[in-house]
Amino acid sequence: MKLAPRLFSTLAVALGIAPTVIAQTSIKAVGLGTATVENSAYRFPSYTISNFPVMDIDSEDLRCRTSDFGMDSNTLALGVPAGRNMTVVWDSKKSMVTDTGTQYAPSGPCTVYMAKLSSQGTGSSWFKIYEYGYKDGKWCTDYLKEQMNRMTFNIPQDIPSGKYIVRAEIISLRTSTKSNYDDFTQGAQFFPSCLAIDVTNGGSASPSLSNIPGIYKKSDSGLLGNFGAGQKLTSYKVPGPAVYTAGTSSTSSS
Repeated sequence: MKLAPRLFSTLAVALGIAPTVIAQTSIKAVGLGTATVENSAYRFPSYTISNFPVMDIDSEDLRCRTSDFGMDSNTLALGVPAGRNMTVVWDSKKSMVTDTGTQYAPSGPCTVYMAKLSSQGTGSSWFKIYEYGYKDGKWCTDYLKEQMNRMTFNIPQDIPSGKYIVRAEIISLRTSTKSNYDDFTQGAQFFPSCLAIDVTNGGSASPSLSNIPGIYKKSDSGLLGNFGAGQKLTSYKVPGPAVYTAGTSSTSSS
């Protein structure tokens, strides 16, 4: 059973199930370095679906929270010189609450992927450029709170110039003790958000590429386990492929 984001809240209410996800977990501002500007034209998904996670790791919605992909060659793209840092700001002004008034926030890792815009994100087109898992007793989501929801990452200096999709993602592990992704009260919750950038002064690297969906398995140790509040981990591996680092160009895979 695959649940479209728009059906998530309706079914939860109808079944009397309290949603345990954060709302507005999507990008609200982007920029170079640490300076950001809020512009809805840069980002996707729209706010009409940004309240809801993707639960089906085999769904095309895993790319950008929706299969109704709305980017083409005319999409507004943020100009980013290769090798520069860019920052996205996550919007969490509004949070979903249970019927008892308890507010929830995601708890888990963050990742950033890129794909050439011309690929539309289909097939083997994605490479990971950033990940933050669990460090010094804190999840990436804890780090984001300390940084006022700002996530800063580097655009590899040797990737070719041109337009790209940047896919930033928060993975909430609050309900990850089971791998039942057909039941939206169980399993990890994925909050991808996409925007377009135009890379300039790039190189000729060919990072190893992956499919989305296809980067996660239900049995991944980084998605299945007791990661609830108060749990202290001795180690944690962020799910998905390795991060591409400039100067380590390789041929396409998976």
